[in-house]
Amino acid sequence: MIEAIIQAVAEVPGVSVLDRHSDNDHNRTVLTFVGDPAGVEEAAYQSIAKAAELIDMNQHEGSIRAWALPMWCRLFRFQMSRCRNVSK
Repeated sequence: MIEAIIQAVAEVPGVSVLDRHSDNDHNRTVLTFVGDPAGVEEAAYQSIAKAAELIDMNQHEGSIRAWALPMWCRLFRFQMSRCRNVSK
């Protein structure tokens, strides 16, 4: 399931998956990816869409959510206001 979500992100043009960290003790996976603002926004959307497709919350154990809040980080020349707009 996690691999399918990572694949959905990796398939977005201009986006690169940098890291994946799964923590079974906390029942979570953190996925780090970068790209231009439009690509990152699309990749985040695709990850949510794939999670919604694959995770049956009626059968899910642990957290009450399947996708938590994203952490948006500004790199290089992008304005913080642009990062805030993408996060909305």
